[in-house]
Amino acid sequence: MARFTLPRDIYHGKGSLEALKTFEGKRAIICVGGGSMKRFGFLDRAIDYLKEAGMEVEVFEGIEPDPSVETVMKGAEAMAKFQPDWIIAMGGGSPIDAAKAMWIKYEYPDCTFEDMCKVFGLPKLRTKAHFCAISSTSGTATEVTAFSIITNYQDRIKYPIADFEITPDVAIVDPDMMASIEEETFDFVNNKEAVAKVIADGAGASDILGGQKGYKRNAVLMNAGASLYIGGKADSMKDGIELAAEIIDSGKALETLDKLIEVSNS
Repeated sequence: MARFTLPRDIYHGKGSLEALKTFEGKRAIICVGGGSMKRFGFLDRAIDYLKEAGMEVEVFEGIEPDPSVETVMKGAEAMAKFQPDWIIAMGGGSPIDAAKAMWIKYEYPDCTFEDMCKVFGLPKLRTKAHFCAISSTSGTATEVTAFSIITNYQDRIKYPIADFEITPDVAIVDPDMMASIEEETFDFVNNKEAVAKVIADGAGASDILGGQKGYKRNAVLMNAGASLYIGGKADSMKDGIELAAEIIDSGKALETLDKLIEVSNS
């Protein structure tokens, strides 16, 4: 026998973030990542909507890409202190995956990470809080699934958490969120003079990519810069590209890549 589970409610379309106004509860905690939700104003809007619904709101921020077990435990500790009845995960896959694991630990403080990883072995959730996932990207679709991926960096292993219990109660997919990020990114990318200046400013250091400082290097800088910017590690595309050039030219990017390859092959 097969089973297919989705969130009870899926709000989608322009302005669907406003659905937060209709939530019923006393306290909500919003879990976010590197800063793009704050930078583009969506975090403040979410806070305002929840307060309009009569809730006290707290924010847990700084969830890293490929969230760690340690981050999950810190988030669950913050939830234990605040006692929310709504957990709002906002951003890409990482904040949503991390918040799902925090939710388990919050509801069952004695549950270990090893317990969480027992496939379809979780106890019933929603004894303390309901869960809303608000996605800003089109990726793993964790906002509507029963899965989460958490990294144990000591073991150098990514562990899946799989259980219908962690399927969000509500998913919000508001295209305004993705459009705002993409618009500013592409505005910069399409400004050839600005891009040329940044590339010129950041070039001239190493023989990265086999000594080619032409289109291949520029493509790497553009992609890395956009990732750093959208991921909240840089305040603008320009800053992102300059930071990417600095990291690449220092050799740290290759060190990180070697480590990732080592972990993937182990």
